[in-house]
Amino acid sequence: MTNIRIDPSNLRDVAQQLDSIADRVRSLGNEAHHITLDTPSYDGQFGPKARALGMEAEARLTEQARRLSFLSEELVVKAAAFEAVDRETLTAFDQLTEVLQSWMDQANLVLSPLVRLATFPMARVDRYLRLGFLIEDPGDGEEEDGDEEKEEEEVETGSVWSNVVHGASDLWSWYDRTINQPIYSIFGTEDILGQAYQGGKNLLDLIAITQYQALMNRNAPSDYLRDYVFLIQEPGLPPDGPVTAGLDAMAASDPSGNPISIVGREMADLIAQREIRVSFIMDGGGASPWTNRIFLADRYINANELETPSGTGLLAHELTHSLQRELDDPHFWPSGEPRLSEPRSRLIGDSTNYMEVLAYIVGDTVEYDMLAQIPSPSRSDIMRMDRLANDIATLTNDDALNATRYVVKRYNYVDVYKKNFTVEMGVPDHRIPDGGWDHWLREMGFSDEAINHIVDIASTGTVEHVDPNLIDPANGVYSTPTPSPTATSTPTQTPTPSSSSSPPTTPTSTPTGKP
Repeated sequence: MTNIRIDPSNLRDVAQQLDSIADRVRSLGNEAHHITLDTPSYDGQFGPKARALGMEAEARLTEQARRLSFLSEELVVKAAAFEAVDRETLTAFDQLTEVLQSWMDQANLVLSPLVRLATFPMARVDRYLRLGFLIEDPGDGEEEDGDEEKEEEEVETGSVWSNVVHGASDLWSWYDRTINQPIYSIFGTEDILGQAYQGGKNLLDLIAITQYQALMNRNAPSDYLRDYVFLIQEPGLPPDGPVTAGLDAMAASDPSGNPISIVGREMADLIAQREIRVSFIMDGGGASPWTNRIFLADRYINANELETPSGTGLLAHELTHSLQRELDDPHFWPSGEPRLSEPRSRLIGDSTNYMEVLAYIVGDTVEYDMLAQIPSPSRSDIMRMDRLANDIATLTNDDALNATRYVVKRYNYVDVYKKNFTVEMGVPDHRIPDGGWDHWLREMGFSDEAINHIVDIASTGTVEHVDPNLIDPANGVYSTPTPSPTATSTPTQTPTPSSSSSPPTTPTSTPTGKP
């Protein structure tokens, strides 16, 4: 259902105009009645008819005036309701400062005593979030007389929200310029402190996105937060769950009663046992920054989009991350929560490229299965299936390090993968656990039947070996090689699931100077 947001002041203006029109209509009715009262008769005929018409006109116009007055009252009630929502939203933003303060308290583990020296301006941030004065240049001046009246006026006119929209980035720029950059210059690096302060930027970005979407969709900001940001996929796949449509699609059966995707069916069963927090605020695809939390592009709030092959594949990919983050090994399967044990990894939202390898195996398999059940697939569908089969063959190959390189090469536009690559090349084990992809999918809850199905798809694809010399170890950027007329394609290689009793060991050596 679409939520419509209208400026309350406009509603009140229209209500006042309707009241004025009602008064004029009522007056016209009275005038018509009085005029016809004195109409002369002609043989006792014309006068009575004219007076009857006057009385009827008065009755009709009086009823019309009553309806206009009623509508005016309704608009006033609606205006009051919108204003109440605005005030409720301001209160909610006031509470966000408590979240930011809590985050800063946790960040003190890393930043103390630098945070105390920098004196993070919580009071000013609190004022900005409550009053929407983000567009102002931050300063240290005292509050002036008349501020409260100005604040009330901005709440009533709605300009408070446009200030919030345009001002969040300005506030962050000021904070980054006056506090972050001097600290960076002291240490000569942004790696740890930059990641910590990123939490503050992300919060302000969320505020800006929320307000922008609210204005674009003519919704109250609280409507957007409720409908897009703070959603929960309850256990048991309830019909009104934010991603139930996608889970139902990947768990569906064919006419014979067999699952369209055994991997999708098992993923839906695993998620049905959990509570997952969902937000539809991404620009592109999705993300899973920490345990039981996923972000998806806002278009996927539409069930039809989520039920498509690409939609179910993306959903399965992100939910695989949720399962991975429950594994008890922060080096290989980080939860994404703040920690200090990996100095070069991300402080918040840490992940590894091997996590991406497994997530793509699951997501690509679900998408492949959904495409395979289309009765008359198009040429593009068939080409996409071939591409997915090649991806799955490469990702499930015994060379796990090559699989991580393939993720970086295949999706070289994703900064997180490139950042992970530069970090992991400096770690002896590259943050790739022993055991093989199939072992870890079993650890997450997938069955032998699901594993064998993935192997069957991989056997139809072609493994791609990524030249490590083509990825810059300093920034993870992949350079496309110059085509050679004598180049030949790599022969198909069927992956072999590893034995759970003695899993194959992932190579841990790092070639000098190369990934």
